Amino acid sequence: MPRSLVGLGLVVVLGCHPSRESMTAGQVGCPPSEVRTYDAGSSGGFFQTAESWIAECRGRRFVCTEVTTSSSDFTWLFTDATDSVDSDVACHEELPASNLVIASPGSNAGSEAEVMAQSAPPSSAGGFEFGFDRAAAQASCERAGHTWHEDASAHATCSGTASSTGFAAQTKLTYCAGGLCGVTITHTPKNDWAESFTDIDSALTAKYGKPTSRQVVIPTMCRKSEEFDRCAIDGTLALKVSWQWPGGQRVKLFLGKPSPHTGDAAVQLTYVQRSRKPRADTSAL
Repeated sequence: MPRSLVGLGLVVVLGCHPSRESMTAGQVGCPPSEVRTYDAGSSGGFFQTAESWIAECRGRRFVCTEVTTSSSDFTWLFTDATDSVDSDVACHEELPASNLVIASPGSNAGSEAEVMAQSAPPSSAGGFEFGFDRAAAQASCERAGHTWHEDASAHATCSGTASSTGFAAQTKLTYCAGGLCGVTITHTPKNDWAESFTDIDSALTAKYGKPTSRQVVIPTMCRKSEEFDRCAIDGTLALKVSWQWPGGQRVKLFLGKPSPHTGDAAVQLTYVQRSRKPRADTSAL
């Protein structure tokens, strides 16, 4: 199996339905023989059912869910069968009680405590320094041999990046009152979309640490290399990894289409430097 798909933790399910311990093993990083599972609940709909269970391994607990979808759309699965069943399993480590936030009526608290990156936030992206005015950003773009375009809007574009990112890309820059506050770097792989996403994901994780959010769900029909590329291009799948800092800075890595039915698919890296509005200091009130 290609390294790119191994990096995303993709599993091809063949033959008989595997045991819960086997389905859990690859999600939590434990051998099936060390996994213990316990029923948690189930629910069903017209074409879709979900089963959840608790898994324990080496002193850690995980909440796992298997979503099973029945379909008669055999063209998606390249098979002559008139009916098919797709099954996807996801496991996440159980949150400790100290991380839970119980919202009282009328409050704005969420259901989970907000998670923040522990590293220093980025001060630049693609060779463009945050806070740059338009002239400075244009100079950086053109020094790198690229074409600059701007209009009366809050945005400008560069046909490349001001410093090498290791892959071909275009850059969109967003300006706030204080200068450059947002950078979107867009890369369209010719092939091996999974490998492109994994390489950038690994580089960002090495630089900024563990992501604060990760949404990597691969439909069963997209788990082979050639199928993954097709699913990425037609918008069947979308992968998201993000980092967030207390000052409001964010970095998001995204693979897919901007929306399911419009725009071209790409691997997109977005940096937002805009700080949050100051909150009232309750100690002074």
